[in-house]
Amino acid sequence: INDIQNNKFIIDDIKYENWHKGFEQYFKPVKIDNQITIIPNWHSEEIDSIDCIRIKPGMAFGTGTHETTQLILSQLKKYINKDNRILDLGSGSGILAIGALKYGASFVDCYEYDKDCEENFFENMELNNISNSYKLLFDDVLLIKDFSYDCILANINKKIIIDLLPNIKKFQIAKSKIILSGLLIDDEEE
Repeated sequence: INDIQNNKFIIDDIKYENWHKGFEQYFKPVKIDNQITIIPNWHSEEIDSIDCIRIKPGMAFGTGTHETTQLILSQLKKYINKDNRILDLGSGSGILAIGALKYGASFVDCYEYDKDCEENFFENMELNNISNSYKLLFDDVLLIKDFSYDCILANINKKIIIDLLPNIKKFQIAKSKIILSGLLIDDEEE
């Protein structure tokens, strides 16, 4: 605690708690549009379904509880077709790639900038019995030159999306479906 006016600092010991373990009681299965259920890895319910994704919440964004993730997941069934090649930009936990593969995509190239996501990404792939059909790449999405995919998923911030769209337009070889999320209502006009 810092009391700047009186030039005092107080150091206090805080009882150790396993904050991650404490979080578990609040993370329950999440059903999205009555289609996909996101289940935390510690949840005992056994569901083996195309519409079920098991997630170990970690440092990576993408637990299924955030609206931007839910918006893309709710659209996958509509826009992913059997044997599609998918580009997942800002993969984080891998949740969107998992959803795409469960809905029949043949391959997903996953781009992530943050190397801290790597372990969580692979844990989630393993939890969902996915051992191939994807590649995780660590790079700046603005450096990608090949956008010849059947569907492009991007759950990233507005600034990156705006900078990315000219690249997609310039380098896109095939006609792709593009699903963007992370934009606010205030961003609609822009």
